[in-house]
Amino acid sequence: MEHSKGGLFGPIEAICYLDQSMNTRTIHLVQPANHPETAPRSAGFNLIEVAISMAIILTILLGVMASISTASIAEMTASEGVANQLLLSQTLEELKSNDFDDLITFNGQVVTNGTNRATIQAALVTTDLVRLQVDVASTSFTDVTSSAVFLIADMN
Repeated sequence: MEHSKGGLFGPIEAICYLDQSMNTRTIHLVQPANHPETAPRSAGFNLIEVAISMAIILTILLGVMASISTASIAEMTASEGVANQLLLSQTLEELKSNDFDDLITFNGQVVTNGTNRATIQAALVTTDLVRLQVDVASTSFTDVTSSAVFLIADMN
């Protein structure tokens, strides 16, 4: 066995085989067993590779979950806003269907529907003019509110 001082990849051993039946000589160049390049590598993943992969997957999953959570909250807020507007519309239609003389009696009344609450304020501006204000607020979402103010005149 012949040894060289080193090559591109460290020390190299040359093994020479002589095949007497064919009068040929075969030379194989191999690195010694104690060289780091010849140390057996695991065919699987290293712990650091698994940890980095898990961190990447976790980051992606957290982003997806945050998006789903935000979309869900936005959908619930929009749904609550629609219910809020519906209660406001129903309350105003109910108030308009009453006689002029009865409108002032609705002052301070509260109408609830689900998680929405409408507060009615009625005030006489003049003897033939009533100011009605309806404020609707959600009890679930404090930022979902609607208001309407209108004046009704006695045409009699």
